[in-house]
Amino acid sequence: MTNWNNSQKREMWNLIAQGVLKFRMREEQRLRAEDEFKAAMADHRIGDWLEDCAIRDPQGRESSSELYKSYKHYMISKKQQSPITHTAFGIALRDLGFDRKTIGGRIHRVGLRLKKEEE
Repeated sequence: MTNWNNSQKREMWNLIAQGVLKFRMREEQRLRAEDEFKAAMADHRIGDWLEDCAIRDPQGRESSSELYKSYKHYMISKKQQSPITHTAFGIALRDLGFDRKTIGGRIHRVGLRLKKEEE
């Protein structure tokens, strides 16, 4: 076993403390996003957008950015409550069963696509 001097021990504890702090910050962000998602579902923000702007399609896939852009535009145009964050939107789609897949370096949602004008 290696004998560590006090400076090395302090450095090790500082690194551990930084890791714990980063973990807690990520966890708090995740919890805030989940709370935001639950609130959005409770007031039907996501459900209304899904019904009006998207189609469940087993063969469909759409970039996460395009889905969020559509959702945000929908919320603003309907003058409903403020749109939820992109993170909360992703959690909502995941919880609704739309898997995340990286294609060409971009995140997509599988099983969902935006409606075309004629649909």
